Amino acid sequence: MGKQEKRDLVLAPGTYAYMQDETTGAIKTFVGPCVINQTAQEVPVQYIAKDGLFKRCSRLEEAACKSPIAVEGFYLVLKNPVLQDELHPDVGSAGKISPTLQVGRKINIPGPCMFALWPGQDAQVVRGHNLRSNQYLLVRVYNEEEARSNWEKAVMKPASGPESEAGETMATAPAPVDLTVGKELVIKGTEVSFYIPPTGMSVIPEGVDSSRKPIYVRDALTLERLEYCILVDEDGNKRYERGPQVVFPKPTETFVIRKGFQKFRAIELNENQGLHIKVIAPYFDETTQTAYKEGDELFVTGKETAIYFPREEHSLISYDGKSKHFATAILAGEARYMMDRITGEVETVEGPAMLLPDPRHQVIVRRVLSDKQVTLWYPDNDEAFEYNKHLRQMLGHTPTTRSGVISEGDYTRGLRRQKKKKSSQGQPAGQMEHSIIGEQELIADEFSRASSYTQPRTVILDNKFQGVPDIEVWTGYAVQVIAKDGTRRVVEGPAQLLLAYNETLEALRFSTGCPKTPNSLKEAVFLRTKSNKVRDCVEVRTLDHVPVAIELEYSLHFEGDSTRWFSIDNPIQHLCDHTRTLLKRAVKEVSVEAFSAQSTGLLQDILLGTLDDKQRRAGLRFEQNGMFVSEVDVLSVRILDESIQKVLSQFQKKTARYSIEQLVAQRELENTRALELIEQDSAAARQETQLRILALEEQLRQHRQEVALHEVQRAQTLEQAKQEQKREEALLKQKVTEIENQTEQLLHAALMEQKAEELRLEKEKLAAQTASIVEQSNAISPHLTMALERLADEKLLSAMANGFGEFAAAKGVGLLETAKQFFDFLPEHKLQILHHQHTPQHHEESEG
Repeated sequence: MGKQEKRDLVLAPGTYAYMQDETTGAIKTFVGPCVINQTAQEVPVQYIAKDGLFKRCSRLEEAACKSPIAVEGFYLVLKNPVLQDELHPDVGSAGKISPTLQVGRKINIPGPCMFALWPGQDAQVVRGHNLRSNQYLLVRVYNEEEARSNWEKAVMKPASGPESEAGETMATAPAPVDLTVGKELVIKGTEVSFYIPPTGMSVIPEGVDSSRKPIYVRDALTLERLEYCILVDEDGNKRYERGPQVVFPKPTETFVIRKGFQKFRAIELNENQGLHIKVIAPYFDETTQTAYKEGDELFVTGKETAIYFPREEHSLISYDGKSKHFATAILAGEARYMMDRITGEVETVEGPAMLLPDPRHQVIVRRVLSDKQVTLWYPDNDEAFEYNKHLRQMLGHTPTTRSGVISEGDYTRGLRRQKKKKSSQGQPAGQMEHSIIGEQELIADEFSRASSYTQPRTVILDNKFQGVPDIEVWTGYAVQVIAKDGTRRVVEGPAQLLLAYNETLEALRFSTGCPKTPNSLKEAVFLRTKSNKVRDCVEVRTLDHVPVAIELEYSLHFEGDSTRWFSIDNPIQHLCDHTRTLLKRAVKEVSVEAFSAQSTGLLQDILLGTLDDKQRRAGLRFEQNGMFVSEVDVLSVRILDESIQKVLSQFQKKTARYSIEQLVAQRELENTRALELIEQDSAAARQETQLRILALEEQLRQHRQEVALHEVQRAQTLEQAKQEQKREEALLKQKVTEIENQTEQLLHAALMEQKAEELRLEKEKLAAQTASIVEQSNAISPHLTMALERLADEKLLSAMANGFGEFAAAKGVGLLETAKQFFDFLPEHKLQILHHQHTPQHHEESEG
């Protein structure tokens, strides 16, 4: 019979199958272990849970299903449970009709468990939720009554840690009051380490993994020190949390994510950095014990807050996309203008300093100079001219509340506008410029303003045109500074002048050309006060009405009170006018001949005064402005009438020729006198040389005699030294010999003493031994002595007999005669004993 005709099926334990009656439509449940005998009216079916339909099986084996199993640590989510007490089909039951199901309901059954399903039921096996301290679950109430009644049936293992030991936790607390349908709760890993939800509550998955399995456990946000995060609730309120801690969001909260990050670094501030903050909600600061109301503005710097954490009542004010304010470096000798935005006053801050203006009421501004001021203050400086021209063009874009000044922010935005204008042809429409706000980006509420300046992170030390106009007053020059309130001050060089915002430089006019006229003027703010040279041409008439043109050069300087130096608008013209008046009046009283002969001295006498006893002149002093003319150089004197000039020239030539001839004659006479004097001096020098030579020869002879005498004395001294050395050597040898003899005698005496001591010690030792022997001898009785002597004699003689017996046999003599040769000192009775022991009879007895 083929497999397709098989009509029975054996179900193993842990399996079940459905059979449908085609006549009534009823579905029976078979639970292993059992045997299914299929009738003609029954067909095997399978329940497809996702479609909610029963599918007919072509073969009986296809109807067999595995019972769902939840081991320890897992739980089953059973959909469509039954109404009666019989929740599950019995093991081994066959052909039971399905009871009434609660369609649309579901219950949670913790493991371990295994059971078959009634037709129309579906079970999902879910792993129990293990939570670490930085993980949490989001559960939702889908049945309020079931959730409240089954709350204590939830599997919740309390976590061990500071938070779980601190007080009541989710694992130990009673059911919450609010368990309405849809209510979401957070199960924290710091309170519960293992969780299985009760019936009426389900765990909301966060997503699915790569295998499409739901992910239930969510990761909380772990904040380290100097880190914070922002959570936004559904009602729009924000919550700021700072580390170190684990942050668990509320069910209605989400983390703010910026550039893919959920946690952010706190803002590090030093004394040269600050943040401009707007208070958007009233609060009381426990640290400073200060109450703030909505609308207040704060400027937080590193002096009072080295580490800044945002809070929900704060909103950051950014300027041109930049939130952190940096101090501006002001080097020594430089300065910056800082304007009070409330009063409009401009303050000059001089270096060295790090300037960090308070953006609430302070702003750094730049001064715009006119073309005339640039020309006067910075002569021949095209770069300064173009820079101030560019600043004047930016004035049209400044805010009306700050009209007339350029802030650093205005200047920066002006540069960006120019760059955009140049590159607009190559950029797509609507393209925005990216703004970088630094390493530590502050994630918080912001107000964007565009009316001030935020210095970039890199401190700019090239402050050529950024700061206060810097006037370098050179050595020998001076400038006069005029303030708008009328005060004046003179600055002498060398000096570096930093102008306040309400200060400017007074300009003087100087006549140019030769002769000096007021029609050719040059304006300048720098007055040369030392080593000044002024050239001028003057036309005068002599007493006989002869016109004379004079070219002069004045050496002058300024002295005294410096506040007078700038009292005359055109000091050069004033000088020339005054000297022309003096010259015209004085020369008019002198004839042309006299003037031509001594023009230089006469002119210097007129202007500087005559020479005193020390050959010095008083000079020309101007009390009005402190100008003093110390020298006058006459460059040229020219008679304008040619005929008179010709006559004077001829007269001067003749006079000069006569003078030259006189000078030549005088010079010849002087030369003759000089030659004779030289000859006399030569003769005297030669005589002196001869005398010097004779004196040197005499000195040489005396020196030679002294050297010879010294050699003789040296030889005698050397010979005496040799004799003395020989005598000393002989004495030394004699002394060495005596010492050696004495040493030998001492050694001999020491040896004799040593031997005597040894003999004495030996004598004492022998005496002691003798006394000991005597004492021992006295202690022995006479009979014992005799016995010992006899025994000793016998042993001695026996040994001698053994020793001398062979010797006596070899010589052919008796033992007694042989012993006498060696022991003639023995007594006669000892020899008899020896003779008796060595008789032939004795030998025989010994052998027997």
